[in-house]
Amino acid sequence: MVNGADPGRRLPMTFSRQAATEMADQVHVLSVSSGSNPSLLSVALAGTFHAIPCLLRKYAERIRFDPAFTIYDRKTRPTR
Repeated sequence: MVNGADPGRRLPMTFSRQAATEMADQVHVLSVSSGSNPSLLSVALAGTFHAIPCLLRKYAERIRFDPAFTIYDRKTRPTR
């Protein structure tokens, strides 16, 4: 556990494939060093801001997501 969160339950995302690969390696190192069981899923899902939403949409129904989900950022989120 790092700061109370299991590294295997995080979804690391970045802008480049090289950085995503490095982050996946770090998730594995953190999982092993914290005594957690390294999660193959968490390593497989370390990716880019473009690739992760594509994977989530492709497998949405398997993980009980609506495949028509929308991702908002600070500029596109609806105002309240």
